[in-house]
Amino acid sequence: MKKFIIHNLGCKVNFAEISQIKQLLESNGYQHIVLNSTNLIETETPNFIFIHTCTVTDKADSDGRRLIRKYHKLFPYAKIVVLGCYAEIAYNELYEIEGVYKIYGNIDKFKILQNLENDTNTNIKNYKSNLCENTFYYADSAENEAHTRISMKIQDGCDYFCSYCAIPYSRGANRSMNFEDFKTQFKNIYHKGAKEVILSGINLGCYSGDSNDSNTKKTFSDIIEYIESTGYDLRVRISSIEPNLLTDKIIEICKNSKIICPHFHIPLQSGSDTILKLMKRRYTTKQFENLINKINNNIKYCGIGIDVITGFPGETDELFEETYQFLNGLEFSYLHVFSYSDRKIAPASKFSGKIDKKTKKIRTNRLIELMNKKKNIFIEKNLNNIHRIIPENFDNKSNQYSAWTDNYIHTKINHQNEIPLEKRFYNIKLVNLNCDSIVI
Repeated sequence: MKKFIIHNLGCKVNFAEISQIKQLLESNGYQHIVLNSTNLIETETPNFIFIHTCTVTDKADSDGRRLIRKYHKLFPYAKIVVLGCYAEIAYNELYEIEGVYKIYGNIDKFKILQNLENDTNTNIKNYKSNLCENTFYYADSAENEAHTRISMKIQDGCDYFCSYCAIPYSRGANRSMNFEDFKTQFKNIYHKGAKEVILSGINLGCYSGDSNDSNTKKTFSDIIEYIESTGYDLRVRISSIEPNLLTDKIIEICKNSKIICPHFHIPLQSGSDTILKLMKRRYTTKQFENLINKINNNIKYCGIGIDVITGFPGETDELFEETYQFLNGLEFSYLHVFSYSDRKIAPASKFSGKIDKKTKKIRTNRLIELMNKKKNIFIEKNLNNIHRIIPENFDNKSNQYSAWTDNYIHTKINHQNEIPLEKRFYNIKLVNLNCDSIVI
């Protein structure tokens, strides 16, 4: 029996995909082994090590290279197979790293069994994907120890080509899951006992799926509308969605929904119109502000997360200050702050006006401080409110469960009852800024 170790880097889509690949390998006689972190000597020697890479930043690239070297040192006789986004666009770099056996991009990784078992030429390491292939490969994965939260990939690829981003080059064009297939998979996931489903994609709002009962493509709002029509006792969370694709119809459905979580994660990237134009983003700060205000006016206590990039080429102190003040004037619950890093394949890598690391770090830290202030304001508004949660992980030391509220506050549940909480919905009340809560 062939044994393998698998290691994933990157986003929810990556995680869902590698989970699907793991299931494929196991169903075909491969045995998954887990590293013994306390005593590596006791870990079985794998035949294969699969490293699923990300290329969203230069740190993601370096993490991929570091893992290859680490695993080759630990298991010098194992065959290291590199998959995914970084493998797609930097196969020449990866080819030079000692220990790499094969490299598969974002299409051929789903054909991994036939590629590995039919290829006898060990001198050819790379299967660069044909990104013109328009096939959609479905994937889902359990996201927590309790297996109550499932991430469901329904869209792949991106046609936006923002000037800083390598993803369109590594993922290819926008393609989506068939609408009827989505309905079938969604029903299956629900009936298997999932309590939360996260809808994920590379550019989720661009979902455009074929339907058996229509000559027109179904949109993301059709997905949301269908979910609402099921009346299922579960909750559905929308992962990152572009601001220009978060429509009034989606907001209206979410406003009145008992299933769709009051939570949006929306990439801003910059609060300066000058920088947004250089980034080739598809909205202005005024349009973004109007969207955030519309959400807050329609959905009470809605959790809103925002992505921001600091240190984009040409971002002067004055332009960064525009971003800071713009965010300071918005009502949101958290930020994801990234320092800009060159992606060689993206146009911005050739731009002048590069920002030094020290300045990027200072700007990033300022935004993190702002986020902490905004986060506390949001939590304070939610104190003594009732939220639905599903217990997830249990900490024996603190005797607390952890969980996420519907509007994405990570809470710790003080549970004095000796009977363990079941994998079902409970109503809780947040009691302090540390996000401690009680079951009511």
